[in-house]
Amino acid sequence: ENSTSTIQFDNVPQIPQDIKDTLATYQHVRSATLQGLLRLSSNAIGVVMTTRFADRTQVFIVNTPLGYRRQLTFYDDRIASVYVPPLILQKSMPQTFFFLKDVGGNENFQVYQCVLKNTLDVKLLTDGESKHNTMRFAKHLSCPYRFGYLSNARNKKDFDIVLNTNERIERQGRWTFHGFHETKKLLLASLVRSSHESQLFIVDPENQCDTRIHFPNDVVSVAHACFYKENILAIANVHAFYGVFYGKPNETMQLLTPIDFSWDITSMRIHPTTGDLLLCANEHGYSRLYTFSFLKKQMVPLKIPEGVLTNYMFDEHAKGLFYSINTPTRPSDIFYLSFDDPSLIQRWTKSEMGGINTSELTKPSLIHFDSFDIDEQTNQKRRIPAFCYVPKHVSYPAPVIIDIHGGPASQHRPLFRSKYAYYLQEWGAIIIAPNVRGSSGYGKAYMALDDQYLRQDSVKDIGCLLDYLEKSPKLYDSSRLAVLGGSYGGFMVLASLAAFPSRLCCGCERVGISNFVSFLENTASYRRDHRRQEYGDERDPKMRSFLSSISPVNLTSHMARPLCIAQGANDPRVPLSESKSMVESLRSSSLDVWLMVMLNEGHSISSKLNRDIYLSME
Repeated sequence: ENSTSTIQFDNVPQIPQDIKDTLATYQHVRSATLQGLLRLSSNAIGVVMTTRFADRTQVFIVNTPLGYRRQLTFYDDRIASVYVPPLILQKSMPQTFFFLKDVGGNENFQVYQCVLKNTLDVKLLTDGESKHNTMRFAKHLSCPYRFGYLSNARNKKDFDIVLNTNERIERQGRWTFHGFHETKKLLLASLVRSSHESQLFIVDPENQCDTRIHFPNDVVSVAHACFYKENILAIANVHAFYGVFYGKPNETMQLLTPIDFSWDITSMRIHPTTGDLLLCANEHGYSRLYTFSFLKKQMVPLKIPEGVLTNYMFDEHAKGLFYSINTPTRPSDIFYLSFDDPSLIQRWTKSEMGGINTSELTKPSLIHFDSFDIDEQTNQKRRIPAFCYVPKHVSYPAPVIIDIHGGPASQHRPLFRSKYAYYLQEWGAIIIAPNVRGSSGYGKAYMALDDQYLRQDSVKDIGCLLDYLEKSPKLYDSSRLAVLGGSYGGFMVLASLAAFPSRLCCGCERVGISNFVSFLENTASYRRDHRRQEYGDERDPKMRSFLSSISPVNLTSHMARPLCIAQGANDPRVPLSESKSMVESLRSSSLDVWLMVMLNEGHSISSKLNRDIYLSME
């Protein structure tokens, strides 16, 4: 392929036109993600959403179910996040919302304030070069503050809390900002030490003091917290899974949700009238909603379609629920559920599916395969979960694509992916997406099974998946096994090609870690200590030696299969040097490798044009 002004190709052959033409059928898919509700007049409320009409995701508003999607922002770069104030706060901030945007994927997100008039009045609130995120709003007009966000402008490493753009609360380390007290000048924020540990504090800006909130076990991770009257609600993983905790600031927090509920509570909303909770749980990767009454202490299911919620919120009078949901057979769209009749769901958006034959789309099945070690809880072989996508008209034995998620403290969830539709319908390939040890969603013990010196155990899980496939030769063609992945999943691709060179036929990876030592030394300074908790501290000689021994850049002599690599030039997480050094090492071992460098991207591919070209190479 010939390089362009935004993409550099290295050893990538000309992509056959028939591949480009066929793939194009699957590349005109849109989605709609709920971002908030904006009061347009005394009797009209619009739904703020994000979607992509041109090259990158922008902000839109729709005023009626299945109505016209009016585009509000028009930038060359993506809109990364949108924050819409609560309707009650819009009395003092009429027709106002905020968004975060970076340049070229560098993740130095800037905060923009937007006022919707005849046109959109946009004002930059931040310095234009530092990183800002996690915006929060007051929940009531009596709150002394209106909004706040995190910023590393002071030293590019530590994240301070900025209030109303003009008051800065200095912090040391990586923080998450949860929100405000209704009437007092108090905040809730967490110091994040690792994926496994964070400490929750009440921050008092006036008296310049922090009050630690304690849990029954203080080595916990706090996913969400808020003031609830004069008490505190928090989602934390004191026990095996994330549950909801409740307590007074000077008392130990107590578990509200059933201790035997063996799935993570991922988020919650407070009903503005009753004070009861609406909880979202992650069950086998699918989102489930529950109502929770403080009086009855019961979780009651609220029926929604089977999929993954991308957002949800009460309507103006809490008579129903707006939500956006992504399912295995449809991209994210926005719906409204009335509590008066939950069986009637009103659709607000219907995103385009391009030329995809939707009748051929199938839902994945959940499978499990044995790993190499013993699960201490069951005293049997550890079982690794995976989603298996099978073509509707499959011809056995079928080729298999193993798609490994990043993170590593993340999870493959059953979303719609247009490239999956292509592989299933055009290639007749089976796709298996394993949630190897270290994945989230299966309890904190499972998530810790790959930490530091245990890193290679997750690679062994892939070897056990290959064993599982090879035991069923009538279903899976073990001579046609490919492995894909991005970020940490990219490392897993490289490590798998080194560990199982004769069992895989090829690999494709994007922004993968090739050398843990150089990665930890060169990832953005605000991420470095957090990543050392996961992978190990490269400054320790023993750990440095171990990290070097498992780094794929040093294992290319064990590899034997062709590989394609894609990288964003502006990636602050996994720098471009990781991919370039991997290519150099592969070529020193006389291995075939293609490299695609996107000059206007970072850790993700947000441009449709770039994504289309990347998928044609993949």
